[in-house]
Amino acid sequence: MVATFDVSIVREGSELARQSLELFRMPDGARGAKWGGLVFPIREGDCIDLGDRGVPPGQCGPWDKPTDRWAIIPGLEGSDAYLFVEGTAQACNRTVRMLQGAGFSVLRSGPNLSGGIGDWFIRIGAFADEAKEALGKILQDATEASSSEDGTSLREKLLVQAVVTGQAAQVKLRAELDQARKAAAALTADTAEQQALMKSLEAMSTRLAEVETEAQALRAQLDTAPRPSPKPNRLEAELALAAASLLPRLDFIANSMNFIAVELPSRSIVWKALAVLDRQERGQPEGWKSLSGHSGWWERHFSTGQDNQGRIYARIAGQPARWQVLVSHKQDQTMDLRRISRM
Repeated sequence: MVATFDVSIVREGSELARQSLELFRMPDGARGAKWGGLVFPIREGDCIDLGDRGVPPGQCGPWDKPTDRWAIIPGLEGSDAYLFVEGTAQACNRTVRMLQGAGFSVLRSGPNLSGGIGDWFIRIGAFADEAKEALGKILQDATEASSSEDGTSLREKLLVQAVVTGQAAQVKLRAELDQARKAAAALTADTAEQQALMKSLEAMSTRLAEVETEAQALRAQLDTAPRPSPKPNRLEAELALAAASLLPRLDFIANSMNFIAVELPSRSIVWKALAVLDRQERGQPEGWKSLSGHSGWWERHFSTGQDNQGRIYARIAGQPARWQVLVSHKQDQTMDLRRISRM
């Protein structure tokens, strides 16, 4: 279907006619209308001036209405929601500031690791239905400001991966450094082993400083890197299907799979913990503790790859016995415990 628009056609300062003309996207991205074999820019007042320089249609692209660069994924009634926005890290930060300025409760934000639509996720607290229009307006304004930002998909993907890898390297190096310090402190005599440990400490300290400097430089690049428009995929649905097949005794509740797909750069710890749970008949799973104030529920903490505030809550229920599982973040604990209390 050809996109058309009613414009006034002006020549030598006098308006000749208003006609429905075929629309094009001009080489500079502006909207243009075809007349007499050439495409002319549409001026303010919805008119084209034949005195302007026309461009052959072959140098233009088809005009399509820009698609939204954001999405709202509400949670269950009265619960938090995910917002997804496209653009740079600066665009995400700008959106967060606008949301906070409008009174929305922003819980956290970060790269959308699910690969779905939107480069960034923003988790916000529950909002009333009547606020949805204002919320959409904020997202539209924030993303329109960055709609002209282009970039290389591969470069941005590699930058995100490098930042995540750098964070993991820092955690590992700090743990090794701490173990080496404890081992050196336990040696009272000035031995060759102690000297070797001290050299190892110096080398690890130097490497940790280098990694932290590299990570800081990568974050600076990531903040200024342009972002491409991503292609949506079905990661969350695929994870749910895989979990249903490989963990048949687990029922995931609330936004568990959404959280796993969107916010976890490394999911291996979660899958290992859930695999053990799937084999547990009943009672307290190994490595878990009783959830205070909620009889029958167990709790396990895990590292999200970004922090140590990942949470898994589970209980056994039904005949045959199955595990009800909620995977979430500590920041959502108040809402999660309220949901658990109602079950």
